[in-house]
Order: sequence, then C-alpha cells, then structure tokens
Amino acid sequence: MSSKGATIAHGIGANALGDPRAALAWLANFLGQRGECIPAMSIIMTVGLSRAPTPPKKEIQSLVSLPC
Repeated sequence: MSSKGATIAHGIGANALGDPRAALAWLANFLGQRGECIPAMSIIMTVGLSRAPTPPKKEIQSLVSLPC
C-alpha cells in the first residue's frame, strides 16, 4: 500500500490466515452457516493482509500483483 507515492505497508497472500486456501475455506464455511454459497465461476482474491495506518480522509492506494 502506498500514500502519496510512499510505501506504507506490504503483504503477501499467505498472510491471509496462513494460506490463501484457508481464507477461501473460511469464506465458504461462513457463507454456508448463513445458508449462502459462493456462486459458480466466482473470482475470489485472497490478497495480502497488512497493518497500515489509515487516518480519516487519507487516500491509500493498493496494488495487487497476480502471478502468471
């Protein structure tokens, strides 16, 4: 993440509950408990998690890189 061109935080997909698949399983279980599901052909992005200071009204930018 960046603010005014300066990097303020970074993260990797594995930070999402330790494994992106664990985050997906959590989502599926959470929705299942509510009687909902993940629609077929959905795209789910488990991006990196990070702690970044986010004062009110401050613009934050996030860049997500996908491996080929």
